[in-house]
Amino acid sequence: MPEIPKGATVPTDHLKSAAQIEAEGGGTAEITLGESVFTIPADIDDVDAEFLKFAADGDSYRLVYSLLDPKQARVMKALKPNIRDLKALADQIAEVYGFERAGN
Repeated sequence: MPEIPKGATVPTDHLKSAAQIEAEGGGTAEITLGESVFTIPADIDDVDAEFLKFAADGDSYRLVYSLLDPKQARVMKALKPNIRDLKALADQIAEVYGFERAGN
């Protein structure tokens, strides 16, 4: 397999569908911001219950950070994501969990 050049973008077409993840159970899924890749629980049953409140409220900030471990949260904060970035991440998360959209 060829080596991926440093700084190359990572395609997302390899991500599993929500149905496939649910059928396989457990594991992790990936969301991306630029070149940074973050892992989140692949099964919604494994996330903190407050996640649902953040999703219902359309709170992209808390929704994203509720899924990250402390190390990933520090990396995310260092990237200084803007509102558009957080909404894009929330939409990726919604896709992983089979939601239509994450909200505002």
